[in-house]
Amino acid sequence: MLYSSEKELDQLRKLLEGKTIQKIDPATLDESICKFILTDGTAFILCATELGFWIKETAGITGYKSLDALMSDYGDHIYNADSKNKAFTEENAKIDIINNIIIFTSPFNKEFHIALSNLSKNEQKLINHKTGKKLLERMASSGYFWRGFMHHSKIFKKLPKDLKEMFEDHNA
Repeated sequence: MLYSSEKELDQLRKLLEGKTIQKIDPATLDESICKFILTDGTAFILCATELGFWIKETAGITGYKSLDALMSDYGDHIYNADSKNKAFTEENAKIDIINNIIIFTSPFNKEFHIALSNLSKNEQKLINHKTGKKLLERMASSGYFWRGFMHHSKIFKKLPKDLKEMFEDHNA
């Protein structure tokens, strides 16, 4: 996940130019520098090593704008909690949908919220399907890698053919 190209610099420009930074918070992730919170509700974490830098989308003032950002933060949360506890958590996330808000609850009782409307149409179909919801509960701890790992899950193989096909290209 290391980047240091013109593409990433352009991404940083698009995120910051002409916008106002509301707050800069310390970031708690390994290799993170800080979390930028902009007045338009956007938030991201700037990460870097001696090999380069990358940007990680995260929840802003208005919450998560993508399922990928939520899953990435959830995975980081599980990793950090497991590191503190010096034990591996095998419990899955618990997902509830209340008033069109999806709530992922970790085994450590931390909640991650996202509006159903911020999911793609395919992601909405997945989370509204009983087996799809189970799959997302299982894959949440995979964090950033959830889309790639889900194809290897026994639960994924139990999805109806039309749902499986929606996620075959990893870009649904």
